[in-house]
Amino acid sequence: MSTTENVAELLAVTEETKGTVSGTIKGKITHWGSGIITEFDAPYIWRDHEQRFRFFGNMDDPNLPGNKISVGLTFKDADQGSGDFQWDDEEIEDLFFANWRPDQILRAQSGSVTFRRNAEDRIHGRLEFITRPIELNQYTVEVIYDIEAPR
Repeated sequence: MSTTENVAELLAVTEETKGTVSGTIKGKITHWGSGIITEFDAPYIWRDHEQRFRFFGNMDDPNLPGNKISVGLTFKDADQGSGDFQWDDEEIEDLFFANWRPDQILRAQSGSVTFRRNAEDRIHGRLEFITRPIELNQYTVEVIYDIEAPR
């Protein structure tokens, strides 16, 4: 699992970036300390596979107005094929939940990825993981995704 700045770079991407694609990333995010469950349904999805294969979804945080939250995955190989993976498999570079304020990127400490890539380069699957704690924040992330190929 990488601890590089690539996730921070992804979060800086704006909706005008050419990596924007159609699709869904939705599910639930559970905060361990408070028990608050956030329904995650990203209206903005970004995907690219130039140097590695990565995607993430952003949405407004319903629990903190003005904040955004994100869920994402990065594979080391831009041509990553279908498979079932554990969070720490060598194919996975990063699996994360991000809370833009207070600027926390919480990486997986356990969990799994289901990744399916069809002939038209559409991807779908599931991300289920528990984040490493930062201060008093730790989350369980359970989302499904179905994302079109970039145009």
